[in-house]
Amino acid sequence: MEKILNFRDVGNTIFENNKQGRTRLGQSSGNCIIKPGVLFRGAQPDETSPSDAQKFIELGIRTIIDLRSGYENVKPHILAKLYPTVPILNTTDKFNDDKTYNEKNSRKTIKICLAGRNYQRMVLANSICNKQMAAKTIGSKVISPMGLGEMYSSFLEGCHDEIREIFEIMIDCENFPMYVHCAYGKDRTGFIIALVLSLCGVDDEIIIQDYSISQENLKSWRARIVKDMGKLGLSEDFAMAKPEAMHEMLMNLKIKYGSTADYLSSIGFSVQKQNLLKNYLCK
Repeated sequence: MEKILNFRDVGNTIFENNKQGRTRLGQSSGNCIIKPGVLFRGAQPDETSPSDAQKFIELGIRTIIDLRSGYENVKPHILAKLYPTVPILNTTDKFNDDKTYNEKNSRKTIKICLAGRNYQRMVLANSICNKQMAAKTIGSKVISPMGLGEMYSSFLEGCHDEIREIFEIMIDCENFPMYVHCAYGKDRTGFIIALVLSLCGVDDEIIIQDYSISQENLKSWRARIVKDMGKLGLSEDFAMAKPEAMHEMLMNLKIKYGSTADYLSSIGFSVQKQNLLKNYLCK
C-alpha cells in the first residue's frame, strides 16, 4: 500500500512464517495454514491514496472493521465513501435480521471500539466525564504501569462484548475478505488477530512473529506514534511491538482459561460458531 502503513495479508504472512520455521527446524510442521486473500490487517486508512483505494477494490475487500475509539481523530478519507459505516446491533445472532448489514457483495465499515466504555469501567471508576481526559488518566495512572503485555491481557477481561461482536461478524462469510485496523494496526488489531490465529490452531511462535512485523513496518512513524502515546499518558514502550508483550498475553490466556477456544466459549462465542470460523479461514 502507498499510504496505509503496516498493511498485510494475514494468510500470506502465516504461510511465510511457517515456511521459515520449517526451514529453521529442518522438519515439516502440522501448523495451521490460513487462507490468503481473506483476512487483512493494518493501520488506519485516514490518509488513503486513490491507488490504495483501488487496491482494496482489487483485493475484493468487503468489510472494514475499525477498532478505534470515538475520541480518536478520524479524518475523512476515500474509503469512507467506498465503505460506508453501517450499524451493528448489540445482540447475538443478529445478522439475518439486518438486511443492510448482510447485503451480499456490499462494501461497508463496522466500528467497534475495542478498548471502550466496558474496558474503561474495568480499569478506572467511571467518574470522569471528558473522554480525552479519562483516556489520558487511564493511560498514565493505570495502563502505563501495567506494561504492554499486561494491557493486552487486560483486554481479555475488559472487552468481552466487543470481542464477541467482532467474532460474530467473522462467522458471516459474506463479510469477507475483511480488513481489521485500529490506529497503527499494532495493539488492538494485533490482539484480535492473535485470538483469531490462536483459535485456528496457529502456533504461538508464529502468532508472535506476525505481531512483531509491526515493529519494522511502523519504523518510519515511530516518532509520531511515541507522540500519540504520550497524549494518552503512555510511555515510549507502548510505541513498540516487542515479541514478549504478545507472548505474555498468550501465556496469561492459557493459564487462566486453558485455550483460546475455552476463553471464547466463556464470553458467549460457542464452539459451533468457532468451528464455522475455523472452517472458513483455515485451509
